[in-house]
Amino acid sequence: MKRHHTELKCLKESLAANHIIMQEDSAENYTLRQQNEIMAAHWAPQRVTLFTAVVYYKENNELKNISYSVISDELDHNKHSVFRL
Repeated sequence: MKRHHTELKCLKESLAANHIIMQEDSAENYTLRQQNEIMAAHWAPQRVTLFTAVVYYKENNELKNISYSVISDELDHNKHSVFRL
């Protein structure tokens, strides 16, 4: 984990104009809970996948970022779940 943090810091410091760094993660089969949920909801919880990403970029030589979060009801997690351009 320390090496990952060090590498990301180095990439941010050397980020060139018109380039981005995208850091992404997903939480599979995340269970949704409601405050004061009824018994039926307790025994049949809804599950989702959370996909989060942070995009780092430079604007006027200043490092900035944008955060994204996508909630999906797709619970299949295989090689077809990710699409690369």
